Amino acid sequence: MLTIRDVQMRGLDVTMRESFLRGLQDSLVLTLPALAESLGSDELQQRIATAFDRAAERGIRQQSSAAVFVRLSLSIGPRFDELPAVLAILSGDDGTADERMLRLATDVPPEAWAEAAHDAHVFPWDAVDAARREG
Repeated sequence: MLTIRDVQMRGLDVTMRESFLRGLQDSLVLTLPALAESLGSDELQQRIATAFDRAAERGIRQQSSAAVFVRLSLSIGPRFDELPAVLAILSGDDGTADERMLRLATDVPPEAWAEAAHDAHVFPWDAVDAARREG
């Protein structure tokens, strides 16, 4: 019987994570070309990784939910999940974190998204990047 040691499993996890993040970056370059171009490859890669880690901190485990979280982070702001309408859903106890994440599209009112996009400067990437470097 084949046994995978913990260190091997962690190596597989890292490889799978990197592969997923590369695929997500490729997708974002195609779907958000202006943003991707303005940031450059390295900065886009860093922001994707930061948002992905924040999704994991929220308990999001499914790739589809994590991808939505990353896209919203890049489109709205890196701490979009702290907006009251979003936070109310994500911090709820009904369903899994992944289910709650996917409900944002239907349960957050359009005016809340519009206000969040308008006020994106409230959640600047600089602050998130500085926290990541300190942490």
